[in-house]
Amino acid sequence: MSFLLVPLYTSYLNTQEYGIIDLVATTINIIIPIFSLNIAEGIMRFTLEEKNSKDYLAYGILVAKKGALILALFGVVLSFIPMMSEYRIYFPWMFVGFIFNLIYSISQNYLRAIDRIPIMIIASLINTVVMLTADIFFIVIMKWGFCGYYFALFLGLLVSTLFMQFNENIFTGIRLKSLQKNELNKQMLSYCIPTVFTGMAWWINSSLDKYFVTGICGVSQNGIYSVAYKIPTILGVFQTIFTQAWSISAVVDFDEKDTDGFFTKTYELYNAGMVLITSIIMIFNIFLSKILYANKFYQAWYYVPVLLYATLFSAMAGYLGGIFSAVKDTKTCAYSTFVSAGVNIVLNTLLIGRIGILGAAISTAIAYFISWLIRLIVSAKYIKMSIDWKKSILVYWLLIIQLICAMSPSHIYLLQIVILILIICTYKKYYMSLLLKLLKYIKKYK
Repeated sequence: MSFLLVPLYTSYLNTQEYGIIDLVATTINIIIPIFSLNIAEGIMRFTLEEKNSKDYLAYGILVAKKGALILALFGVVLSFIPMMSEYRIYFPWMFVGFIFNLIYSISQNYLRAIDRIPIMIIASLINTVVMLTADIFFIVIMKWGFCGYYFALFLGLLVSTLFMQFNENIFTGIRLKSLQKNELNKQMLSYCIPTVFTGMAWWINSSLDKYFVTGICGVSQNGIYSVAYKIPTILGVFQTIFTQAWSISAVVDFDEKDTDGFFTKTYELYNAGMVLITSIIMIFNIFLSKILYANKFYQAWYYVPVLLYATLFSAMAGYLGGIFSAVKDTKTCAYSTFVSAGVNIVLNTLLIGRIGILGAAISTAIAYFISWLIRLIVSAKYIKMSIDWKKSILVYWLLIIQLICAMSPSHIYLLQIVILILIICTYKKYYMSLLLKLLKYIKKYK
């Protein structure tokens, strides 16, 4: 959806408008885990163990209600602060965005936990279609700009949430007495609270640089930087698809000795797949940029390769996060992400003033790499995986060389293609395995 909508945004919105839209969206993304205590993730994790119980969902709803009330009061207080007068017009949009996104997230996570994946998928598709259609109407026809963007966003979330409710009665039949189970409440909070810090730190890694870019380079430059993230979104789609399945499999199939090699094989296949997609997207970066980026937005192509590299390590760190979720060690995730976030802040401060937007992209890539490295080291305490690190290190260095080629004025396509071939040769065993699995799946459902 993000991919398809980029040409529309870059054609009908200017860099300043899109910069403001993205800053509001970025703020919504951080207030959700803080004021909801990331309760949607807790609902999924604990409901997985008791699929026939709505006790965890009930407590999650209670936490969400309290969080919404606190956020509303917080917004009112901020509105009376003189230095916030310029931004108070965006507070209602942020609050509504918090409500709609949170309800949608709770619904999706609950459906995943009770194995109602088809309903969840259809709801996601409905969200996409409604938002795409509404964007065309509100932004292209009505020319409502900022308001049109968020009307479309909220409408997509509302329609898809109603669809999930009508099909699964998610919020009906909840027993209020379940909220009195203090032990249940303590378990969920002890699991969720560390994930809040993880979410905050992850947000710092992925989004705080946009505030730095806005403050140092201006809101128009943030619009360009935000659009640069759209091509890495292609890689992010594969990450999201995998993560949604992995968050369940890691819990259900956890084995600290990895006797059958499931965790090792999955890591290797996932890593090989993400590396391949990263390399291919880098080669087609200019082609995609010419299609997606209109007017002044086109210069965003230059920052895409570094952000692709950052997305790769974000994905691999996310894989390891599934292991910590399986053993309910959310503190390690919080620690690793906070350390990397601290590094990100320092590097943003040092680099953006010197090399502009590129400094923000480099800071993000280094931060995700550090998060992945810390989680990798600590994960050895819980599970023994036999990863071929020589191959991994080789392909990571090959991608750095390709990244430099992709950012050069001539793009050096020949060398990029050679690097892609080397990556395929290095991981040919895994690519053959992925291909055979895909063909087997197609044959099964043909």
